[in-house]
Amino acid sequence: MPSGLSGLVSGELVERTAAAYGLPPGSGVTAYRAAVPGASPGEVFADIATDWFYRLPALRLAEAQARHGARAFVHEFTWPSPAFDGALGGCGSP
Repeated sequence: MPSGLSGLVSGELVERTAAAYGLPPGSGVTAYRAAVPGASPGEVFADIATDWFYRLPALRLAEAQARHGARAFVHEFTWPSPAFDGALGGCGSP
């Protein structure tokens, strides 16, 4: 979370946000928590928001291009930037 406010995110906010994005109550957030054991509510919130705003639209675009015969590629950046003591997570490549 570039704003640095991840420490202020509560579990309740994560659940409400997940529901607003259409994830099934409880089980949607449970899957995110299981993927990264020990993640804080802010980290889970960031993962959900990242999927909603970046990963899913990118995958939908690549799938649409592929359906029409175009070559499509997607890239996932997971290198954790050391900037701001790692608070930005994987936001780009070195």
